[in-house]
Amino acid sequence: MMSKRSTTVVGTILFFLIASNFSFATNYYVDASNGSDDNSGTSQYAAWKSISKVNSSIFLPGDSILFKRNESWREQLVVPSSGEEGNPITFGAYGVGNKPLFLGSNAKNNASDWTNLGANKWATAVGSFPKLHWRSV
Repeated sequence: MMSKRSTTVVGTILFFLIASNFSFATNYYVDASNGSDDNSGTSQYAAWKSISKVNSSIFLPGDSILFKRNESWREQLVVPSSGEEGNPITFGAYGVGNKPLFLGSNAKNNASDWTNLGANKWATAVGSFPKLHWRSV
């Protein structure tokens, strides 16, 4: 017959063995206007700012990466981690308004970004082409 102490120890060990097989999914938030890549990213009020931060982070199966609605990013999203069958890593949106935009391009808003070719033709350099094109999340 086991003593009360032995039963407690065995019970505790079993609890931790069982609990270690369960992982808890995390929601990560990204906000282009009010986020900071120094934040934890785990709440709307401590959101990350850039897709670069998402690209350089490691996610676990079941995690969700949520982008703020009415925001846009001029970066390419390169999915850095993989989920597993039945437990994917998901990408979505939070907040209200229009779906987030992923432009995958560089802003060319300054006159110095453009070269006048004459005859009302203008040109600008293209850094790279997007690897993926996502219409919406």
